[in-house]
Amino acid sequence: MLRSKLAFFSVAVFILFSSVSVHAQSAFNANLTEEEQQKIANGEVLIRNTGSVSKLCVNAVNPTVQKALDTAKAVRPAYLAEIVLVRPYKPEAIEQFEDLVTDINSYVGIPYYSEHNGIWVDLYASADIKSFVRSSEGTNALADLYMEPFGIITTDIHTEVQPESYYYESKNASKVKYSGITCVNKNNMRSIIVIFRDGDNLVFYGIGAVNAPTFSFIRDRVELSFMNRIKTFCNFFFEKLQESGL
Repeated sequence: MLRSKLAFFSVAVFILFSSVSVHAQSAFNANLTEEEQQKIANGEVLIRNTGSVSKLCVNAVNPTVQKALDTAKAVRPAYLAEIVLVRPYKPEAIEQFEDLVTDINSYVGIPYYSEHNGIWVDLYASADIKSFVRSSEGTNALADLYMEPFGIITTDIHTEVQPESYYYESKNASKVKYSGITCVNKNNMRSIIVIFRDGDNLVFYGIGAVNAPTFSFIRDRVELSFMNRIKTFCNFFFEKLQESGL
């Protein structure tokens, strides 16, 4: 009888502490410096070039984040960056973000600074929406987005809306070419944004992942051209949120 009671007690303690450890897991890991942690705490947008999925700062605290990490890893990215913004929790934020980011025509004219040319240009010069289906569960869309100097990039956009989490992903459904040369093969350039509740806060977390050649003579150009564009895209919508008071 004593043994069975002790066994029951041991199992109960194990379950209790296992449950506590899961719920107590922080949204972020030790990859953040103290300065970066403070920037997040101040409500500022943090942008990090990581180069590796293992160096990303977010923990897989729920299935939505896990999906984002798995998707980024599956791309086998040569170029990788993340963007973080933490805001006080507001229940309407997810729906409002869905409205913002699925307004594909608003992509046209997003200001982008071309470091290579030293000038401001439009991130996308035009958007031709081929299909658009939206429901209470999310959105599926296909659009031809014109990005100078790469021309038209057919882009597949998918979102998933849940009460306390959100998933956005865009990927190139066509090859990305420059002067007739393929820079990025189909499905190898992803912009991912997840939103999830973390206690009294909402975490807005973006990943830019590109699988592209790393030859020394084009590496810097690829990193500037693609990664800066993905970071600009995510940052644009994060700043829109801040401007709206969310």
